[in-house]
Amino acid sequence: AANLAAAFDGITSFEGGLNLIDTGSILASDVIFISSLTSGATTANATSHITGSSAEIVSAIGAVSFSPDVTLAITGNDPATVAELMTINATTSGNVVLNAQTIATAYTDTAANLAAAFDGINTSTANLTITADTPAATIAELVAINAATSGNVVLNVATNTATYNDTAANLIAAFTGTVTHTGPLLISDTDIVFAADLTLIDTFTSGQTMVMSALEISGSAA
Repeated sequence: AANLAAAFDGITSFEGGLNLIDTGSILASDVIFISSLTSGATTANATSHITGSSAEIVSAIGAVSFSPDVTLAITGNDPATVAELMTINATTSGNVVLNAQTIATAYTDTAANLAAAFDGINTSTANLTITADTPAATIAELVAINAATSGNVVLNVATNTATYNDTAANLIAAFTGTVTHTGPLLISDTDIVFAADLTLIDTFTSGQTMVMSALEISGSAA
């Protein structure tokens, strides 16, 4: 990146491709600058880490081709927006590293957007709230949102009252730490279900907890 910046700075007529061969970490601002030196394609497929503010990383994503598993690390003092996190998360199968401000920020959005923004991230410490008057979250969305934060997951009315039918493991992953659900939770396992899991799931809702098809419920008599 340093050599390309030095070689092409001030040149406005280059139309060819520029390939960054850095294998370590490079700044998103450097990537953006280098992409501005050509009207051709800029690639950074060997780069393992891109660091910068969430806005800089999003700009770099729009200008440069990266490895599909590149680590994208948010730095600076500003928290990322949900839209920025969605773009960043969708770009890589690798790690998304949040800065302290993003970790501590409470977010409110649709279940789909929160799940897309935080899928694979487990470092948030703030509340994640599903927006009122939006569709009920799916179990997969709740699992992703719940795994993302050690804070509270605040459900909207549609999610609070919805009936969910899934495995005990998925229901536990979706609702652990959530205490406002009022709809039925139906356990779909067709093999063994542990009594301890049933007891836990029952604490997630003031509605009914029902075992639909299990062959056996296993646990102590006490």
